[in-house]
Amino acid sequence: IAGEIFSCKGLVVRELNWLEVYPYEKSTTKNIPEFALGETFTPDEILMCESKTEPPEPLPESELITLMDKNGIGTDATIAQHIQKIQQRQYAVKENDRFYPTALGLSLCASYDRIGVPLSNP
Repeated sequence: IAGEIFSCKGLVVRELNWLEVYPYEKSTTKNIPEFALGETFTPDEILMCESKTEPPEPLPESELITLMDKNGIGTDATIAQHIQKIQQRQYAVKENDRFYPTALGLSLCASYDRIGVPLSNP
């Protein structure tokens, strides 16, 4: 359409098979009509929706621990101490089991990024 190329992703369900006999499971994928490779079609309508990207949700403590472990930050014995330390130093605050960066924490990360030290990642 007007030189633009569009694509879609989803699942074509040909047969429900075990979903017919197991009612407790529902398909959570987006179903799309079956298309042949290279087939073109004309859409019935085109909608332009305005939106903005949203930042990810702040990390819950369980995800923070998983990321720390995955990236080799601390040991099983010291991870809790690291989490306590970032709160004591006011780099982040914990509210409703989620960690939110403070202005100090954001400034620290920005400073590391500015001087080219990748300490603020992940």
